[in-house]
This record gives sequence, structure tokens and C-alpha cells, in this order.
Amino acid sequence: MMTLQRTGPGAQNPVGGSSPTSKLVTRKRHSRFAWRFLAVMIVVALAFLASIPYWIGEPAAPVPSPVVATPLPTLPVVVIKETEVVTVEVEVERLVEVPVEVPVMVPITPTVVSVPKLMEVPVLLLPQDGSTTRNPVRFEWEGRLRPSQRYRVTAYQLDGAAGEQSPLLTATGWEVTFDGETYGGWQWVVTVLDGERVVAISDVGQFWFDPFADTVGEE
Repeated sequence: MMTLQRTGPGAQNPVGGSSPTSKLVTRKRHSRFAWRFLAVMIVVALAFLASIPYWIGEPAAPVPSPVVATPLPTLPVVVIKETEVVTVEVEVERLVEVPVEVPVMVPITPTVVSVPKLMEVPVLLLPQDGSTTRNPVRFEWEGRLRPSQRYRVTAYQLDGAAGEQSPLLTATGWEVTFDGETYGGWQWVVTVLDGERVVAISDVGQFWFDPFADTVGEE
């Protein structure tokens, strides 16, 4: 009797065990399971890597220091006294300035001036008025000086052509020689000086100078 054997994808091995086709199917299933398992392991690994900082512990964020309230400085207390303000209404008239000339009486304060006494004015003696004189010409007068005062004699020709002047003197006389060409009429005066200030002046005397006159003092 002949035994027919089944061939094809579903036929079983007569010797025993699975057929090559069933082995191939089994390998494919194992391969899919391995890939799925690998994928799961990759996901688990990634999740583990992501959770490492949590397990290791990240540096704690700095805790802010507590805010301590600083007491404000004590300000001095100023006491202000209330003052009653009174408003007063005042009527003010508008004034217009008009220039007006008004005579003003100004009091005059007298000024005391030291005036030399009349007795200190020199009195001329020689040459006498209208007399004729020759060289040397002698001038004489009388008067009184204070300690700081001095005399000075000034003689000048009537036409102004010549003149003579003495130095400062304390005596009451002075003698000088005229130039012979200054023949003619002369005038002379004695002044009293106190420093640079003239304090007294004598009268003006007149005489005639003649270098060839025989007599002196005649009018």
C-alpha cells in the first residue's frame, strides 16, 4: 500500500519536527519581538538618562536672604505756631512827580581861619618913599616873626627890566648892590612866609636908584 506524503507549506516532516517553513515563520516572530524589546529598552534607557539629574541632584537655587526692615531715622519734630494773618485794605493814591524848584536854606558852618595879627605886617623904613639911594642899597623894616616864619625882600625896576630878591631872613634888614645900568625908579616890598605860604605883605615902597648920587636919602 502506497503512502502519499503532503507537500507544500502546511506539510509536516514525516520524520518528526517542524518543517523549514514553520521554522522561518518562527524566526520572523522572534526577530520582531527582539526589535520591539530593543525599542522598549532604548526608550527606557532614554528615560533613565533623562532622570539622572533628578537622582544626582541639581544645585539648589540660592535662597533669597530675608529682607530686614531698616528703621527710618527719627526726624526732629518742628512745631509751627499758627499766626493769625490780618488783611488790611489800604487805599493808595497815585502820585505824579512834578519837578518844582524849591529854595532850600542850607545852614552855613563858620570856618575858623588863623589870620596873622595886623601888628605882624612889616613896616618899611629904608629907603624912604621918594628918596634917592646908591650902592650898596640898604633895606630896613620893622616887624615881628613867629618861630616858623621868615622875611623876604623883593625889589624890581619900574619898567620891569631888572629885579632883586633876598633869601629867607630872620633879621629886619638886608643890603644888596645893584647893577649900575639899572639907573631909575624902583619899588620894593617885604613879605612874611610860613613855609611856602605868604602870611603877611607890607605896603609897596618907592625909591630912585642913582649910582652916581652925591647924597643918599634926599627926596
